[in-house]
Amino acid sequence: SLPRLDAAHFSPPCTSTTSVRRYDLNGFERRGPCNEYYGDKNDAASSDFNQYLQKIMDIIRDQRSRLGNSGFVFTIEQPYGGSYPTDLIKILENDVPHRHGCGATAVQISYCKFLSGYLEKVHNLGKPAFCNKPTVLWMNCDSIIEAWGKGQRLCGLPKHELPRCNPCQWYGKHTSQGSVKENRHDTERFPHRLVTALAELLEESCGLRRCEQETYATSDQRVPPSKDTHSVEAFCHLMRNPAML
Repeated sequence: SLPRLDAAHFSPPCTSTTSVRRYDLNGFERRGPCNEYYGDKNDAASSDFNQYLQKIMDIIRDQRSRLGNSGFVFTIEQPYGGSYPTDLIKILENDVPHRHGCGATAVQISYCKFLSGYLEKVHNLGKPAFCNKPTVLWMNCDSIIEAWGKGQRLCGLPKHELPRCNPCQWYGKHTSQGSVKENRHDTERFPHRLVTALAELLEESCGLRRCEQETYATSDQRVPPSKDTHSVEAFCHLMRNPAML
């Protein structure tokens, strides 16, 4: 049982969801329309992710249902362009009461836009550059959605659905991110600037509601902030150690 939290970040394993999975010759059926993107029922990686996502949504609903914590904010990290269970994503993205939705919005980012993270060799230049690693963050934090939404932090050319998308200085020269030729372990690391920027925006979002009457509605339910919330420093530590969440 988790204590009441202001915010939480989740990074479930992406082995079965990433588009790189097409390179794996393991014989399992890939996630696709024929299985509603649940993947092969005999594939442990797919089953584990599906259960993780369901558990994450249970945690979100539990936190939001607690007295004074309807404003609980969250982020869920996964590869941009991956494949995910259709009905679970509908519930995650839609805040429909009778379906117990989570009201999440998908925000697309690239690690290179934070000028930090895994260094790769740029094609034809022979010198290191920051990796692209397109990533999607499902969240309900309005301040982050406003700051990073519609492709503001995604490396690429503007699109109809992502009009704020813009290329970094290495655009067009990134190597195939996360492919079998790349170091997948290093690409799992969260860039320091991404962690601190995310933590600051979450802290800003949570700050005002800590003073709202609803948050500490009754004295017997009141919990001192120092014991009830994660500081920016603690959040950064958790982001660097996602297994702790």
